[in-house]
Formats: sequence, structure tokens, C-alpha cells
Amino acid sequence: MMNLYLPIAEMPINILSVFAVSCGVGILSILLGLSGGFILSPFLISLGIPPSVIVGSTGIQSFTTSFNAFFNYLKQDDIPVKIATILTLGGLVGVTIGVKGFEYISSIYNINLVVKYAFIVLLVVVFFLTYLSEKKNKNTEDHQEDDSLQNLQTSKGLSSLLFIGLSIGIISSFLGIGGGLLIMPILKFFYKPSDKTAICLSQTNIVFTSLLALLMHAGINSNFDPFLSILLLISGLVGSQIGLIIYDKFPRKLAYYLFCILIFMTISSLLYGIINETPKDCETKKASQEIIKNEVIINEKEPQISDKKSAKFQPSDFTNQVKSYSKENPFHVVGVAVGIAIFLSMVLNWITNKMRKSKN
Repeated sequence: MMNLYLPIAEMPINILSVFAVSCGVGILSILLGLSGGFILSPFLISLGIPPSVIVGSTGIQSFTTSFNAFFNYLKQDDIPVKIATILTLGGLVGVTIGVKGFEYISSIYNINLVVKYAFIVLLVVVFFLTYLSEKKNKNTEDHQEDDSLQNLQTSKGLSSLLFIGLSIGIISSFLGIGGGLLIMPILKFFYKPSDKTAICLSQTNIVFTSLLALLMHAGINSNFDPFLSILLLISGLVGSQIGLIIYDKFPRKLAYYLFCILIFMTISSLLYGIINETPKDCETKKASQEIIKNEVIINEKEPQISDKKSAKFQPSDFTNQVKSYSKENPFHVVGVAVGIAIFLSMVLNWITNKMRKSKN
């Protein structure tokens, strides 16, 4: 078994299983215009990774896969700049509020359960929004899309976009998702753009809001795990490149059905985890909340907890150094991760374009 010890989460994970799921999420992010956090975050929660670390670290995967698509759309001049700018500005303000809200709620409630329940409510709402938007837009024609985009550029349309971006920014930064999960069905339900236009707007918004969320979570909550982030970054890039290759050949109707199936599976998984939570687990979590409130108890208990988690997998000196540096210089670590993400994305884009030209 190939294991990787996470310095901030203070636990080992299986590299292959996380890589496979994150790669699949990267493919889906391109096909569906989503960040895939609604699949990735519950999966990481099921592995036992603390939700605070997940929320603070999965943003790099959202940024990487979305930047890849954003760069391609930008080159092709497919992005409606004015609409995308207003939507993104609202999202950036929302992210600021969401990160602060996460910090506050973490200090007074069991954030693990809060995140799980929030995911379930969100996914149910998104499922019905998606169903209604598909039903409403079943017979949408190209000229209707042009009218909807013109309506969006009115003062009323831009104001509504600002509010939508603000709301989605709050939710996405709180749950560690990119926001495409909400942007796509909302845009299609109210404004009826084409799939490609909605995806362009979604990916543009995710690039900037996920970057801000990463920086804020790292700076305020110190929950950015560099090892987990790099693993998600690489696997997400591989998946997004595969998604870009098969995008034109993938039936849109099939993508819709796949999306609905994934939402149902994710809700079922979260409900199963909550239902099977034993009273002993609840007592343990309550005790951990009491520990957090007292710094003296934290210092006494942390080594014991760490020993239990890593009894079979002790962190190396290098891992401990990375942990210390990440805590002391969170912005440096995030900056390096983002730089790697952009560099690898550009390289893979270049390779993919070369492969396409050679085939033609």
C-alpha cells in the first residue's frame, strides 16, 4: 500500500485511491463545468481527514482544473468578459464572508457534522434546480441564448449576477467547493445560456474565488496541507486534460444523467456516515471540542492523539519541517503550490495542443 503522511491533517492516506478519485473529479469538472468538490470533499471526509483541512486544501484542485479550462476558453475568446467580471467580483466578496464564517462556526460547533448536513441540504437543492433547469431549457434555441445574454448585461441583470456571485462565494468557501455546482443550474434556470457559455462563466468564477479561498483559509485558519494539495493538484490536472480531450465527443445529455447519479450517490454516502455514527463517536467529538477551548489541555493531549493516528506510520523529520514551515509561512506555501499548478497546467496544455495538431 502506498501511503502518504499529511503533516497538517496528522494522518496517513492511500495515494492511489485519492489520486484516482481526484483524477475522476478533474474529468467531470471539464465535462460538467463544476469544480468537483461536492464529490471530493465527502470522499476525503470518509477517509477521516478533518473537514477544516479539507476545506482549506481542496481549493487547489478546484483552481487547477478550472484554470486549465479557463486558459483554453480565454485563448478562444469564449468568455463574456463583462458578465464574468461581475459574477466573479460578487464571488470574491462572498469568499471573504464565508471563510470568516467558517472560522467562527468551527469555534462553537462540531464542524464535521455541520459540513455534512450542509452538503446534504445543498445537494438536494442543486438536484432539483438542475432538474427544473433542464426541463425548462429543453427546447431552448440559439437566439434565446443571445437574448438571455443581452438581458444579463442590463443593470438589473448585472445586479442579480452580483448577488448570485456573493451567495455562491459564501457557500463554496465554507464547504471547500468551487461553486460550479450552484452556478451552472442557477444560470441555466434563470437565464438559459448554452452549456458552453454557462461552463465558461463557471470556470472563470472558480479560478479567482478558489484562489482567494486558499489564501484566506491558509492565512486565517492555517489549514492548508501542502502534501494533500500537491497530490490533488497533479491528479486534477491529469483528469482535466483527459476531460478536455473527450469534451467535444461527450454527449451533453449523458453528462446531465451522470451529474444526477453522482449527486444521489454523494447524498447517500453522507447520510450513511451520519446514521452509522455511534454514540461513542459523538462523545469523542464533544470531548475534542472541549479540548479546543483550553490551550493547556491541547498541549497535553496533542502528542497522544498524534501517536494513536500515526502508530503504524510515523512522520519523517522532513514532514515535521514541512508542517512547521506551513504553519509559520502559509502564504509562501500556497504561492508555491499555485505556481506549480499554473506551470504544470501550461505544460500539459502545450502537450495536448501538440498532440491534437499531430493528429490533424
